[in-house]
Amino acid sequence: MSEESDAAENDRRSRRQRLAGEGPVLPAARARRVAVVFPGQGSQRPAMGAQWARHRAFALVRRAERRLGRPLEPMLVDPERPPSGTAEHQLAVTLCSAMAWAVLKEAVLKEAALEAPEWKEASFPAVVAGHSLGLISALHAAGSLGEDELVDVVAARGELTGAAGRRRPGAMAAMLTSADIAHRCCAGVNERYGLAVVWVANDNAPGQTVITGTAEAVREAGREAIERGVREVVALDVAGAFHSPLLREAAREFERRLALVPFEPTRVPLAVNGRLLPAGTDPDELRARVAGDLTATLLWRETQLLIAEAPGGPRVTDLVECGYGRTLTGLAKRTIGGVALHNAASPEAVAAVARTLCELVGPRGGAR
Repeated sequence: MSEESDAAENDRRSRRQRLAGEGPVLPAARARRVAVVFPGQGSQRPAMGAQWARHRAFALVRRAERRLGRPLEPMLVDPERPPSGTAEHQLAVTLCSAMAWAVLKEAVLKEAALEAPEWKEASFPAVVAGHSLGLISALHAAGSLGEDELVDVVAARGELTGAAGRRRPGAMAAMLTSADIAHRCCAGVNERYGLAVVWVANDNAPGQTVITGTAEAVREAGREAIERGVREVVALDVAGAFHSPLLREAAREFERRLALVPFEPTRVPLAVNGRLLPAGTDPDELRARVAGDLTATLLWRETQLLIAEAPGGPRVTDLVECGYGRTLTGLAKRTIGGVALHNAASPEAVAAVARTLCELVGPRGGAR
């Protein structure tokens, strides 16, 4: 065999190996398995989208404005006009996450500079998840919701939960204590009322729990927690009792509306409330998860532990919080070890994260 044919055969063999994930190119890239997580309501701040205003990713906001028929830019970039009310809070958080995700995915794949499309689709990210509202952004990242569908779903969620909060005002508060202590505080208040009026909403991390319910019941449970020695109870900037039966009516209407929205099967694994839904999960199950999220207790601590192990492959090495704020990386520090944590909240941060994630990959995929 000639040197030319040897080279051609070697090239074909190398390409087959790259496609199969067996050759000398992919192991360097595959050494990093990345989880991407998306924040929920509560991370909103004035001018939270200002860093994106001159970036091409802001076209997503323009598209959402056309879709909804109203201006969205002011609540994202004007410090004197911050997001106001449940519907705007949820839209602002989701749009910032969507811009960050669009740029992060493009930047990672560009930095990796790999020739195998199969690797690009299947290996980044290894798993996605979203904290409460962030589940909708995670479904977008998983390929289940397109940009228009993402906007439709979050707009419907914001409208319905906002209306529910006005009909029956609720409150939420974070406690620096275990879920067990929080349950006891809620049980004490419910016993005094003679009915359930306050519940554990989120088991976020060891020593960080959120309660939800009627405003007075949440305040009473907070006082009981302080009496039990809990160091801090902080009221959250929300106007409804999320993750409680008080949103049951909104959840039923949300489920009806979701039936009209096209969902696609997920392309990557999705972690939801301590369960891993594999790539290819049926759209009907995804719709049920999104609607049920309004009333279900959020098991974020369990979800983080599941993400860290990433069943079906090597342990996750990196976790990226994609969107505004640092809440989820803060919770991860308290929950999982041995995982590098990254924040992708701005164009500059996204670029830096992409470079870090791909630092083992050279221009042609080889080790640097």
